[in-house]
Amino acid sequence: MHTVRTIMDFYVLTHDEASPFLYGDASFSPIDLGCYSNLWQTKFVPDGNFCKITLSKNAKKVSLDLFTVNSGFVMSEKALAIFSAPDLCLKINPIPTEIYSKNGDKIYGTYYFTEFFDWLDLFDYENSIYELDEEGARVDSCSRLTLRNTSELHLDLFFLKDVNLFEPIISKKLMDLILSSKIRGYKSVPLSEFKWKS
Repeated sequence: MHTVRTIMDFYVLTHDEASPFLYGDASFSPIDLGCYSNLWQTKFVPDGNFCKITLSKNAKKVSLDLFTVNSGFVMSEKALAIFSAPDLCLKINPIPTEIYSKNGDKIYGTYYFTEFFDWLDLFDYENSIYELDEEGARVDSCSRLTLRNTSELHLDLFFLKDVNLFEPIISKKLMDLILSSKIRGYKSVPLSEFKWKS
């Protein structure tokens, strides 16, 4: 039997400003995806592909467990173990990844470019406080974020569809696992406290 969830049971997983900023460009092989982003939800990485990430700066190591690149999210082996916990309800596709410094030096460690698949139309347009983009098509900023229909929602991670918010929303269960495992790079902010401006 599933527990009924309320808005208080959800958090936004967002970059931790106390962590070093890390960014890079991803490329894929043997099938080159060209201009691709998991955030577009239009195509996905074929089975058997690998990912290469070139960082935007020189580095000897990566100290983060979760960070973003131009195409989406990258996880360490430690983070992947948390997000793959058998009692969580979420769908991901971890793709083996090699990371290189801007100068071409390989950075050793086990990392995965990680695709997500759950994009839900749950933004509460009646009770949220927000502004639309210049075309009036998508929510571009929000000072009070509210979701609808959370009582029947059983996923532990999802993104909001048709909204310019590119951080995932997670359950309290996943938030507790991230905190207890001391995953570096991202922090959890209660949904009621989160604000954003694109």
